[in-house]
Amino acid sequence: MTMRTAEIAAVVPDGVGQFRAALFARTPRVWATPLLVAINVAVFAAMVATGVSLMSPTIDALMKWGADYAPRTTAGEWWRLVTNTFVHIGAVHIAMNMIGLWQIGALVERLLGHRTFLLVYLFSGLCGSLASITWHPFVVSAGASGAVFGVYGVLAAYLVRHRGSIPRPVLVQLQKSTVFFIGFNLLFGLQQKGIDMAAHTGGLAGGFLVALIVARPLTTPPTASTAWRDLVVAALGVALFAGAVLFVPRAADVQKELSNFQAVERGVVDAYNGALEGRRANRLSDVDLANIIDRQVLPPWSQARQHLGTLGHLPAQEAQRLDDIARYMALREQGWAAFSQALRTGDDAKAGESRALQERADALLKATNKGND
Repeated sequence: MTMRTAEIAAVVPDGVGQFRAALFARTPRVWATPLLVAINVAVFAAMVATGVSLMSPTIDALMKWGADYAPRTTAGEWWRLVTNTFVHIGAVHIAMNMIGLWQIGALVERLLGHRTFLLVYLFSGLCGSLASITWHPFVVSAGASGAVFGVYGVLAAYLVRHRGSIPRPVLVQLQKSTVFFIGFNLLFGLQQKGIDMAAHTGGLAGGFLVALIVARPLTTPPTASTAWRDLVVAALGVALFAGAVLFVPRAADVQKELSNFQAVERGVVDAYNGALEGRRANRLSDVDLANIIDRQVLPPWSQARQHLGTLGHLPAQEAQRLDDIARYMALREQGWAAFSQALRTGDDAKAGESRALQERADALLKATNKGND
């Protein structure tokens, strides 16, 4: 049972009662915040029920449930920008996010109204997701952090635009709680590995900026239409999503590309070793072996090497790794080409050059594998 507006104003003095009364008059009941909490909890419960770890979900499990990962997202799975905001990395992760949402959500929902609150929440989550895949595209990201930070960003914007309509005791308390939440999480995130600071700051900025446009002062009549504000937020969200699809560069899936290369390598090496064994057993002539190298070994190898060279937007460590692999592949390719020529011409110098190139390729591969252990 809820108190009537006049009763609320009478209970709390010094304008605080009038502030709360205005909030309840604008939005008597809140349902969007409990709904969002329920959806997040339901998704997490479903994950656990299907075998996902309660405390430490695997990367594969998170990806299956819709986590954000730039190589997959930018390859066409753009829905991950939204679904990842309802996927969490363990019980502690979802508990922290839902507690933060519950503490502030009802107040912001009353300030904005149900529909606007939901739209701003989703818009903030989208901003956080885009910031995440832009700043560190090769990290799997999940969680409502960006959206929750966006809700706090709305409150910060409201304090900037309409602080005169808030009684000083309430204003001081809101300022303290907002600064504490944002400051604590930002500082904690800077000190801990694995915290998606990009999503935090992206969501915070998105919520703050959009709230500067749509936040209504409490003096606005409760019956005033909010349709245009909802349209503004929805239009901004659609524009942001479309802009991401059109302009965010595709990120290469390094692990997938390396797996593809390893498959090519196994096939090529098996073909080469099989042909070499056939020559040693006198089942093949030198020319036969050279033909196999030219037709079955060099073409797929060269194509795979050239493809790896086209991958861009890589972090420094992955770029160096691929550069090492490309140099190894070039040496191996040159060695095979020299060996093929030696087989056709009987040139001992070419045979020696081939052996030297293969030895250099072996040494580089050994060094690269050691560096990645």
